[in-house]
Amino acid sequence: MKRYRGILFVLGSCLAAACGSSALTGPRSLDGITRVVLRAWEDTRRGLPPLAVTRSDSIAMFVSFVDARRDGWQNATGELPGRPLFAELERGTAVVSRFGFIEIVHGGGGYFITTDGGKNQLRPASATELAAFLAFFGIGVQIIPD
Repeated sequence: MKRYRGILFVLGSCLAAACGSSALTGPRSLDGITRVVLRAWEDTRRGLPPLAVTRSDSIAMFVSFVDARRDGWQNATGELPGRPLFAELERGTAVVSRFGFIEIVHGGGGYFITTDGGKNQLRPASATELAAFLAFFGIGVQIIPD
């Protein structure tokens, strides 16, 4: 229990240091999204297609997942609390939005991140939410206790 309190304290401290105080509404309209591409392991997957969500029903589920997280966004100020992993949301061949995450502690959560006008926006995310994000791309998360 003490370990988890420490993780929550660290997450709260990072959010306070990395974010401004203005509340935002997260990603722009996601109507008409035709593909969601995780731009991560492409350099290790040479010759293979990128990890992507392409079926219309799966895209609708992903957009619903993002839409359910419209509240609680704040502008990032200063250095990000970690390295983001983005998915690009495409409408046809155009990238219309980027939505991703920063994991602070494996199995301890982190932040969702999006960009608007070149500015990063952060929102707290639980470990369960991060695992659900990765599951859209066929990536499973397993937490093995110490």
